[in-house]
Amino acid sequence: MSEKLSRRNFLETFGFASLGSLISLYLTNCGGKKNPTGPGNGNGNGNGNGTPQNKIPIYNQISEVSLDEETEREVELLSSNSNGQGFFDEDGDNLSFSVLSNSILEKPVSYNNITGITTSINGSKLNITGNQDFYGKVRVNLRASDGKATVNGSLDVLVDNLEDNPNVIIDGDLIGSIEEEHSLDGSNSISPDG
Repeated sequence: MSEKLSRRNFLETFGFASLGSLISLYLTNCGGKKNPTGPGNGNGNGNGNGTPQNKIPIYNQISEVSLDEETEREVELLSSNSNGQGFFDEDGDNLSFSVLSNSILEKPVSYNNITGITTSINGSKLNITGNQDFYGKVRVNLRASDGKATVNGSLDVLVDNLEDNPNVIIDGDLIGSIEEEHSLDGSNSISPDG
């Protein structure tokens, strides 16, 4: 076998003639691309067995939310499109949401409560309540899942201060009549707002 074999002669000689036809037919039918129901279909959705791959949900930053202390606010977490604020799933899968943590970014010096706000999830809505006498900024760390993949995001909440009435502390008993004029020294009084 000293003569040079052509591709066709090589395939026929070694019993691959039908395989060569199959390869040519496959490439002709697919326009030179790989199987359109698997990988290489031009959009990256294949997983090699004809099943589209799951796309990871996306998160676009939600603008800072503000509320007054001791009030409630509801925030929609689900975006209606991939450019909107919030979470979006390009596959159209249902998303479930969870709050991972609340981190205080700014707070009054005298405030000791660790969270500053109370959060809960109801469907695709985040419910936020400013805790008593807290004002400042809190970051809410969130997670969305489509059942196969998860994505994290965060949302900043600014809680505005509402002036509380001062607390008056009186040392000892006050004795007097209604018609008498009394003066109070407020040096021992404290304000809940610091």
